[in-house]
Amino acid sequence: MTGQQLFAEENANEINAIAKSRAVSSDGGAHVGHYQTVLKEKWEELDEDDKEDYESRATERKPDISR
Repeated sequence: MTGQQLFAEENANEINAIAKSRAVSSDGGAHVGHYQTVLKEKWEELDEDDKEDYESRATERKPDISR
């Protein structure tokens, strides 16, 4: 899992709401396309400290495959 994936997981409701709104108000377009755009925008709005926090927490969640 990456920091951005963790961010997406924790903020899915907000990202989905914005993506749905954009899909409805635009000339169509798939929700998933809008979702990816909103996710990218929201991720890029974070400062570096917040991104590092997400990356750190995502690393901690990685399963131990050596077992």
